[in-house]
Amino acid sequence: MGSAPAAGKELGHEDCCGEVGSRGGGASGHPVASEVAWTQDAKAALAEAVKEKKDVLIDFTGSDWCGWCKKLDAENKAGLKAKYEAMALMGKVRTAMQSGQADEALALADEGLKAVGDTGEAAQDLLFAKSEILYRKRDMTGAKATLEAALKAAPDSDKAAQIKGILECVFKDTP
Repeated sequence: MGSAPAAGKELGHEDCCGEVGSRGGGASGHPVASEVAWTQDAKAALAEAVKEKKDVLIDFTGSDWCGWCKKLDAENKAGLKAKYEAMALMGKVRTAMQSGQADEALALADEGLKAVGDTGEAAQDLLFAKSEILYRKRDMTGAKATLEAALKAAPDSDKAAQIKGILECVFKDTP
């Protein structure tokens, strides 16, 4: 991270704005937290990402002279790690579902929920998948309750409207 800019110098990206990372995917094709390679050289990271056909994540947290930036930097890194770990687990959940291993998929979804908690889009994705598994197992009450928890996890997400529609159409008669 940079240090405070000299007096009179215009504050630039390299002075306060953090790191650029590119990531690949784990065995499931989903990113794995340990595979994120951070650098402060945006041009090099973008060139590498284009060459290797990887996504780029730019972390715009501030430098080591800003107290709020340091606090947000720690929170962002912890949150990103949890999100990427949940995404990797989501891939395993989907693979288990497609292989007909419903109990394994449920266990993996529960493992992911322990890691991310019960709020946020990562939790919503895991709960949505879990509701789908329960639905396939014909546990309509469990599927509905899990889908309601998914909606509650991130009520303003892009997936929220889809979840509401499923609850209204598929589960309208389910207690």
